Amino acid sequence: MAVDRRAARIALLKIALPLTALALIAAVFVFPRDRLTQGLSVDRVAVSMIDGLRLDRPRFTGETSDGRPFTVTADWALPDGPDPESVRLGPVEGRVEAQEGLRVTLSAGGGELRPNARTLRLQDGVSLVSSDGHRLTASAALADLDAGALTAEGPVFGDGPLGSVESATMRAARRAEGDYIWFEGGVRVVIRPGGARPAAED
Repeated sequence: MAVDRRAARIALLKIALPLTALALIAAVFVFPRDRLTQGLSVDRVAVSMIDGLRLDRPRFTGETSDGRPFTVTADWALPDGPDPESVRLGPVEGRVEAQEGLRVTLSAGGGELRPNARTLRLQDGVSLVSSDGHRLTASAALADLDAGALTAEGPVFGDGPLGSVESATMRAARRAEGDYIWFEGGVRVVIRPGGARPAAED
């Protein structure tokens, strides 16, 4: 049992850093100066041997290079071994405290992390919400953590004080000349003059 728990702990540490990108993958394009620091901690983890090396309620905490804290929690994580090629994820929630009190939260119904390939797929509904009134939702998303690239599968819907955008897919990428976001396929944009949201219907 001690060996199994140690193997589970090793597996947990191997997935910790990539999984932390859940809370930051979208914020990377909004706050491009943020980077992960080495100060990553793991807590609130219970190991279940009933279903392999399943990790119940893993919680990851840390901060960006300029001291902004983040937290990522999954209902469960199931590596396919101590040195996993694939890690199945249960429902996930992430939060990063951004600049000037702004908070960004991310949630998904589940996903799969491939640590060696450095890719992360989120599915069953992906939602990104900022405390200043911006929201982005998609059916699923695939993140290339090394390339700093994100592809969201539709329908994709974004909404904020200045307007809204709908599309079939969305791509975001970090390049030397800057960060880019593309909305593609049946794009529909609504601009709200003055940033006023439409009044709710009775």
